[in-house]
Amino acid sequence: MQPIESKSISTLYIITGALFLGGIALLCTGEPTLKPNIYHKYGINLLYAAFLSTCILCFVKKIHLTFLALDSKYALFMLCGIIAFGFVSLYFSADRGLSLLYMRRFLLEPFIFMCAVAMYFYALDSKARAIFLYLLAILIMLQPILTIIDFVLYADSKAGNVKHTSLWDFIGVYRAMPKFFSEAQTGYAFFLILSFSVSLAIFAQYRLVGVILLIINIAACVCLSTRFLYVAYAAMCVAAACLAHYKYKRVILPCVLCGTIALACGFYFFSAHLSDRFNIYGKLHVLLKVWELSPAEMGKFDPNCIVWNTPYGERRCMPQSFPKDSHIVWEHSSLNRIAMSKSTYLGIMDNPLRPNGYGLVLFAKNIVRIFGQDSKNLPYYISIFEDGSILPFYWTNHNGFLYAWFELGLVGFMLMGWLFAWILLRGYKIYFAATRPRGVDSVRYIESRRIFVLGFAIFSIGLIVGNFFDALPNRAGQNLGFMLLGMFLAINTSARRKK
Repeated sequence: MQPIESKSISTLYIITGALFLGGIALLCTGEPTLKPNIYHKYGINLLYAAFLSTCILCFVKKIHLTFLALDSKYALFMLCGIIAFGFVSLYFSADRGLSLLYMRRFLLEPFIFMCAVAMYFYALDSKARAIFLYLLAILIMLQPILTIIDFVLYADSKAGNVKHTSLWDFIGVYRAMPKFFSEAQTGYAFFLILSFSVSLAIFAQYRLVGVILLIINIAACVCLSTRFLYVAYAAMCVAAACLAHYKYKRVILPCVLCGTIALACGFYFFSAHLSDRFNIYGKLHVLLKVWELSPAEMGKFDPNCIVWNTPYGERRCMPQSFPKDSHIVWEHSSLNRIAMSKSTYLGIMDNPLRPNGYGLVLFAKNIVRIFGQDSKNLPYYISIFEDGSILPFYWTNHNGFLYAWFELGLVGFMLMGWLFAWILLRGYKIYFAATRPRGVDSVRYIESRRIFVLGFAIFSIGLIVGNFFDALPNRAGQNLGFMLLGMFLAINTSARRKK
């Protein structure tokens, strides 16, 4: 009877792991924001099935989760505090029903999946953990490969009337990502940040494989051509040089830092010869003058700010953006981000402690609730509806760093900061503690654990940097990020308990 029971338990382990990996694979197709995507829904359902399967597994195996809970108490406390402030924010939200929906999708649901994968990963033995981590790495690394394939296959036919002699001419014109992905390029950048962090961590362990993966990821970044992704990649390279363990670090690290500064300065001056999209030199020269204006006035410098002749007499921009200032011309995408960031900042300064309604897509409604429809503190680019109501054209503020403070208040924002600091501190300790096998730990698990912990720390830094320029992640990325945190919590417990 015992062998039959053991075989059944082993089968349950395999099924649960397959459900988790299958759910993650389908999450990588993206949330259906730009086009329908039934696979994302299937992925969520698979993760719920994995949660139920994990509960059954823990009950049947009588797995004690006390140590997991105790060793994760700081992270759980901070996460519960963030969720609590999310509920408090409902009182100040312009749309409580929508805020509650986004709390379920971006906080409560990911929290459930995080707990589920933490329990499952904690229940595995060292060999099974290593296999799970390597399979996860393979799934993650598919994204940059598919990005390059998309660029090679479709750049010529999708980029419009562009004179070209090679695929190089389409860089920055055609922004590649897999055809199945259903979000915007900025949402897809989350997955390339993740794959690049894994590649850097693998490079720290296996040089040759790491070099190949890094080349693939850099090529994918160029194919996607999202500006903040270049900055995030540079920050992650510096983070890897600071965090990883390698020979001659005292010599190499200063060289990396000096080289990064030199490249940044070189690009700053060289960018003066590039298009408006990449002209950092020109933008920084007039940034202070632009920032001194109210958000509604910044449209003076946007060539897209024109009178919009429609049946309702709509304008693309707030009245404060007229008349135009011909002395400064600023590319629309980055200028509007500056306007939305300042509008968010002013909303925070209205009451730094107040959480202004959870949900990234509620930015437009919540900022109007605070300042009113005619305020100069609204972003300049707007939509005017048939009933005369005004909302900012973009529903998100494209600055996740500021928006976390805006939606959760100062205390909730500080809890998020403490959570990231705890992850980096614990990751650093686990990484340097896992130098050789101890107890029942296998060599492969120690290697995979070091790769995961270092990669997760680098990924966290890349995510923070990316959020200064956009709001990451969307729902698919949020669920995946929380699940990675769950695996980190299980690894933290196994490292502390030598399990």
